[in-house]
Amino acid sequence: MEKKEGVERWTKRGFEPVRVCQAENAPRYLLREYISGHYRVGGDYGSALAGLFMMHNETLNAWTMIWGAMMSTTMLLETKAAYGGSWDHLPCQFWALWVAAVIHAPFSIMLHLCLGISEDVRKLWRTLDVFFIQSNSCLLAFGVARGAFGDGLALWGFMTVVVAMFVQSVYFTMVVNRIWKLSKRQLAYQMRNLVFAYLFPMVWQGLIDVKRRQEISPALLCAASAGTCLVLGGIVYGLHLPERWAPGRFDLVGNSHQIMHVLAYTAHYFEWLFALHLAGRHFTPADGVFQKYYPF
Repeated sequence: MEKKEGVERWTKRGFEPVRVCQAENAPRYLLREYISGHYRVGGDYGSALAGLFMMHNETLNAWTMIWGAMMSTTMLLETKAAYGGSWDHLPCQFWALWVAAVIHAPFSIMLHLCLGISEDVRKLWRTLDVFFIQSNSCLLAFGVARGAFGDGLALWGFMTVVVAMFVQSVYFTMVVNRIWKLSKRQLAYQMRNLVFAYLFPMVWQGLIDVKRRQEISPALLCAASAGTCLVLGGIVYGLHLPERWAPGRFDLVGNSHQIMHVLAYTAHYFEWLFALHLAGRHFTPADGVFQKYYPF
């Protein structure tokens, strides 16, 4: 690493050089509130991918997505083993949960690694990132709703409402507005309806269990845990916490975007447990996987 005019330059054999600099030397479009340094600027797609192994203010944003996808894949493999090791016997709600976690990850990772190349590259990957977040909300809703509502009219009526909310969200963020122009707070506010949509079946099932069993069921605890993680993640992300309390201190580790990723995948963990719990009521091996990972 060499320094020139206060700007750190990282060089790596086989890739174009990439600058890692302070906010005053970074393009305006890259600047994030309360993040004062370690901006990765320039290079091409090859050097951007190499940035996964450099320390800058987007490194852990990318790695938290990778770790989350690995967690979801582990849960999928454990669930498959419970169903006799056959993909053919695996209920479709588990496929929906896994696809929701994994298919979005590459677009988020590419956004975090490549946004320093140019503003146009950032706009492209930001648009794809948000679109797949919105799309995945439909998959997550199906993943938790199938266990709660079964395969009847209730499920498909609910999914019709979710798809309508998805279309409205895409229209607002992609047509009426441009996603890269929305602030974090505006985006978090816009996404709230889709988040509540896939929490609804969990809360519904939990309350039914309370009424029938006169006790707080695992379904309700999973719903409460997932909901707490998602609401807290939205607040932290929208209010830039904790970096707004100490600008510059959380540039690399512990800023709001990283915390939001961790909380989102923690919520996903409880969504898996919810689906396993409902499946386990009819299929004992699925309950075995649930009991293995259930923390309460």
